[in-house]
Amino acid sequence: MMWPKKHFMMSFLDNGNIILYNKFHKTMAKIFFFGYGANKDARRLEEILGKPPEGGQGAILENFSLAIQNLSQIPPSARQILKKIWGDDFQAYTICKGTGFVEGKIWLIEEEDVKKIEQWEFVGDDNWREMTKTEVKTADGKTISVLTEKSRDSFPVE
Repeated sequence: MMWPKKHFMMSFLDNGNIILYNKFHKTMAKIFFFGYGANKDARRLEEILGKPPEGGQGAILENFSLAIQNLSQIPPSARQILKKIWGDDFQAYTICKGTGFVEGKIWLIEEEDVKKIEQWEFVGDDNWREMTKTEVKTADGKTISVLTEKSRDSFPVE
């Protein structure tokens, strides 16, 4: 799926979110969110957002690696909840700087959807995950600025 650039302009909000504005209607359109791991699946995002996600264009995040965190590498507050829901074998995907690339999809979401993802992914000051801005490349070589989530660098990964 491609988005007509002539109708939109990209802007950055004070909170770091990347947003697309419709030039003709002067309205906020969507935020580009890069979903990897389970979040590249439309059904998973629909569970989180409570509605089908828009977009889904394939993209890669270069100079990163996909990493895994098991329950012992997750802070106790989140660990307790995750263990209760998913069991002892729970593992979380995250990204970390590396020499490879991570495959995912670009979703178009609203600011309220970001808050839902943050809650689902335990993003926040007291939690182990964070939102971050980065750039991904589409199959046709275009670079797109996106928002994604990941474990804070201070937490160990496998």
